[in-house]
Amino acid sequence: MKHASLASLAITIIVATMCSAWISYKSTVETEIQTLLASSSTIDQFAGIEKVKHESFDSLLKRLTPLLEGDVTVSMRASQLLVKSSFRDHCVEKLKHVLVDPELYESAVWWNEKKTHVFNNPYDCTLACDANINPWLRRLASLYCETLDTTCTQALVTMPLRDRDSSVLLATLSIYKHATVENIAHWKESVDSDKRKIYCLLQGFLHKKIEYLDSDPQVQHLANIINEQNTQLAWRTMHTKDGRINPEIFLAGLIIDKDRFLKILIKSAQANAWHHPEHPVELARIFMPNITKFLPPEDRTKWWNLFACGLLTQQR
Repeated sequence: MKHASLASLAITIIVATMCSAWISYKSTVETEIQTLLASSSTIDQFAGIEKVKHESFDSLLKRLTPLLEGDVTVSMRASQLLVKSSFRDHCVEKLKHVLVDPELYESAVWWNEKKTHVFNNPYDCTLACDANINPWLRRLASLYCETLDTTCTQALVTMPLRDRDSSVLLATLSIYKHATVENIAHWKESVDSDKRKIYCLLQGFLHKKIEYLDSDPQVQHLANIINEQNTQLAWRTMHTKDGRINPEIFLAGLIIDKDRFLKILIKSAQANAWHHPEHPVELARIFMPNITKFLPPEDRTKWWNLFACGLLTQQR
């Protein structure tokens, strides 16, 4: 009996010690969160928001409301988290009385009320096979077609590869959607560096290593990004000299780190940082069809606002 009492006492002491340690830990964490959120540093505030991202909507509302009237970037981050949690907790209607970003709120309401309507193809698929149409426009139309006949598919491979801004992005995407690896397998040995670029990007899509070194620095750069899964290299070199986005490098970034580069895609599109405004839209459609298929043919500003909010709802 005496041994049983000692064992019981020992267990009680251990449990009490563990509870005390847990309470102390929670208290320390809570103090840290409050300190970060109350800081005047945006870096601290971002860190505080990151620490509370899994809390309930009601808890987040209490914590983040003071941040909604502060720094613009912090306010947007807080707004995004509140919207995401409102979908997670099925209480989007509560956003009505919260000072979240107005455009983000409007998009959240749209997603909450939307019907599962898939919008029709804005292009006639005969356009993709019309030899009298500019090649880049044919490729753009082909991205809205589920299937194409063999002759048309072959034309997409043999047409001039460059877009109106001298990139090969639309050629890459249309070949990826409609052709096969066998159609372009010999391109890795082509004298045309554009063909070798497309070969590298398609290897990336297929999660295959590029097994050769290229004499063209630009092609080798794409190969290095894909082979090494080097997001930093893609991020550092995705801009051209005029500050616009390099489409091929950005696609390589999306291939190796979709989540990170989708966020950059939205910001860059909203900032008009692309020479060809169709490029970011088509990348969004290729990588997130479960969102873009529901988006109405609105003006581009609203389209990107809806896409950004749709991405938040997917991440909840």
